[in-house]
Amino acid sequence: IVRTLDFGVTRLGDPYLVMELLHGEDLADLLARERRLPALAAVSTLLPIAHGLATAHEGGIIHRDVKPENIFLATTDLGTQPKLLDFGIARFTDRMQRLTLEGVVLGTPDYLSPEQARGEKVTPAADLWSFCVVLYELVSGECPFQGQGYYELLRTIVEEEPAPLSAHGVNEPELWRILARGLAKRPSDRQSSLRELGQALAEWALARGLQEDLTGTSLRRTWLRDADGSVPDPAGFSADLAAPPRPAAAP
Repeated sequence: IVRTLDFGVTRLGDPYLVMELLHGEDLADLLARERRLPALAAVSTLLPIAHGLATAHEGGIIHRDVKPENIFLATTDLGTQPKLLDFGIARFTDRMQRLTLEGVVLGTPDYLSPEQARGEKVTPAADLWSFCVVLYELVSGECPFQGQGYYELLRTIVEEEPAPLSAHGVNEPELWRILARGLAKRPSDRQSSLRELGQALAEWALARGLQEDLTGTSLRRTWLRDADGSVPDPAGFSADLAAPPRPAAAP
């Protein structure tokens, strides 16, 4: 997740955030240039984003606008680091929505979940759906749902089933099985969490010889469950999110 270094209010009363400066390109630019990626490369690229979303969900935050434009491929001294951006329409899962937001469609139409398209209550399952749409597009070169206009697109998202990856020349039936579950119309039919989805994708990649994601992080250490059933969190992000703010140091 993109790092926020500071926040405050200006003398004029305007709130501000200070975030890390990133160099590179977003996933939309990559798609425009390459059109698609090999399946293993696509999964390797997006698994760090799955980890970031899972951590946000465990901190009680739903992103609600997961799309290629909000996934930045930052160039660092150690290589490429995918970063999840723009929590501008995010909300806390334990905070009741204001009545003025009920029935309002928020998010980019191509990546909206059916429940978002209908203006219904949004849960972490909506981010899971959007993540699967992005992965489908990265692998196939096309979004799974198409429409001539805004309302036609929403109708296809709510009513129609996506074409399998094989229809786009991608012969990965196990990957399609994972994606098809993530694109189930009912949230309860999808994977139970981004952790479960990430684990399924990591196991799929490991079975095909991939040991690390795009950042060089071990898939086994990050995603495979320990014997006691817990999921490792090697970077400690969950603890950082859950921890209360540190008091300011005395001058």
